[in-house]
Amino acid sequence: MLTGLELGQRVKTIRGELGLSQKELALAAGMSQGYLSQVECGQVKNVSIGVAVRLAEALATDVYTLMGAKYVKIDVLPELATDISKMSFDKQRSLLELLRGLK
Repeated sequence: MLTGLELGQRVKTIRGELGLSQKELALAAGMSQGYLSQVECGQVKNVSIGVAVRLAEALATDVYTLMGAKYVKIDVLPELATDISKMSFDKQRSLLELLRGLK
């Protein structure tokens, strides 16, 4: 996986390749331009999975590629990943416990 700075550089590079401004990407990803700027500069050390998913979607890529995963890919319905990324951490933990109970 990537460090905060490496992720920020990837986001900035892909954004540039797509010809998007920070303002356009921030709007598409549902975050402030200031926060996106912090991500791109590597000031955000631990980007949440929710933010990573929203950025990946706005950049027309998948979160695995954005985060630098090269050898591991987990098959998950995109709708499921998107819905989970919008949940609070407490709800995500509850869902994880529920899913573990289904095994």
